[in-house]
Amino acid sequence: MRDLPVEAPQELWPDHATTILAGAALVWAWKTAGLPGWPSFIRWFTPGAKQQQLGMFDEETRNVWLSTDLRGDELLRTIGHETEHARQYHRREGFSEGYAIAAGERFLGKWSQRTTDLHAAAEASGISRGPTQRLPFPGPDDDAPADHLAHLRVLEKRAAAARSAYSFDRGSA
Repeated sequence: MRDLPVEAPQELWPDHATTILAGAALVWAWKTAGLPGWPSFIRWFTPGAKQQQLGMFDEETRNVWLSTDLRGDELLRTIGHETEHARQYHRREGFSEGYAIAAGERFLGKWSQRTTDLHAAAEASGISRGPTQRLPFPGPDDDAPADHLAHLRVLEKRAAAARSAYSFDRGSA
């Protein structure tokens, strides 16, 4: 039996943006590592005197445990680290902290490159200011109006394809 941490109450979890980032990064890490299926869940724990780790992979449930103190690059490194442990477990290799630490650093670099590429593609499209579509219901901190016709503008931006000539389009014979 593994000594798993106690899950933190939801009010102690990181903010919504950090939680969404962690989920997206974990799914992408899992996919790029070539692991089958999907990770089960991210479980958050509060580090304490008994729990010194920043993250943990549970082999039985495929849950990834993350410390509520993680933010930014350290969060991404830890996700890459725990995904490497999942890969090692899946391939029936022994757990290696050295490989996992290196994998965390590599993942941070790949994630940074991926987000840079997404931002560049969004900027080049001329449609979006970022790699995500704006929601039609702006929040209290959102000063820009929502674009309810964004899906139509995407279609306008595409090059018009040449229309096929059909026999019934040639006029009367």
